[in-house]
Amino acid sequence: MLEDNRERRIAVLDLGSQTFRLAIIRCNGTGIETMTSRMANVRLGSGLSKEPILQPDAMQRGIETLKRFKEIMDEYNVDKIYASATAALRTAVNADRFIQIAKKEGIEIEVIPAEREAAIAALGVMHTLPGMDADTGIIDVGGGSTEFILTRKGGDPIRHSIGLGAVNVTESFLRHDPPLPSELLDMEAHINSALSSLIHEVGHRPILLVGIGGTATTLAAMSIGMKEYDPRRIRGLKLSLDEITHWIDRLKKMTIKQKSDIPGLQPARADIILAGAWIIRTFMHMQGFPVITICDGGLLTGLLIRAIEKEYCNNAEPSSTRSIYL
Repeated sequence: MLEDNRERRIAVLDLGSQTFRLAIIRCNGTGIETMTSRMANVRLGSGLSKEPILQPDAMQRGIETLKRFKEIMDEYNVDKIYASATAALRTAVNADRFIQIAKKEGIEIEVIPAEREAAIAALGVMHTLPGMDADTGIIDVGGGSTEFILTRKGGDPIRHSIGLGAVNVTESFLRHDPPLPSELLDMEAHINSALSSLIHEVGHRPILLVGIGGTATTLAAMSIGMKEYDPRRIRGLKLSLDEITHWIDRLKKMTIKQKSDIPGLQPARADIILAGAWIIRTFMHMQGFPVITICDGGLLTGLLIRAIEKEYCNNAEPSSTRSIYL
């Protein structure tokens, strides 16, 4: 239970390189309830692979999304806003400009360090999937980077990161629609090299592999033909290496327009899903994982748990947070 009976309406924002996510929850002494959750494909990190600057159009998309989110938060009479940003605002030299504009709109952004991001994401996974073994690897293919988090019994999660993401790989290699065979070969060589370095750095193969983030959850949604996103249907879903390979073989022959018609694949993600899936497939193949477990929890869920702890000065019970879908 939470420490007291005060009702609090808390908004948590996860501002990623590819996607902005908002969750609003109501907490009191008897539990936690999701009031609403929203997601927008912003691509704040578009172009960062070429130079560490937020592009004007990307900043505009980000600010307009924050304005819409603020209107939603006002409608729900939110008491407290926790907004956290990750790789894009850690990397961009003009990130302060974006943060200042957001503050004028009523949203104060905390740019969280990479190691803290990993710990929070692992917290979200462990509170979402019951019975998680300590020796678990968590992979998150984002827009501008791939994060690999290794959980350890009795110790802090270990984070490894490479600048290999669904957006920057697509921008760098896939210039035709559908991509040319030569482009696919160049992309494959780049992904193989980057992931080989990552795996060498990790130096340990965990027992279980969990996939979080937009690429993993989109592949899960595609695998079951989910027309409207429902996290209840993908939490704990297992995808095989063969199934992901099957999707890659289909996607690499399709135009972006054709991909947009696939149930479970949001049109805004249609151009980058091939690169994201290729990264996950390659990692699984190199590490010898025949399946990956998909988790809808992750950074946003972890941020939510931390927010509840701050508001109530107490740890949120796993039984309460496991019933929350965002």
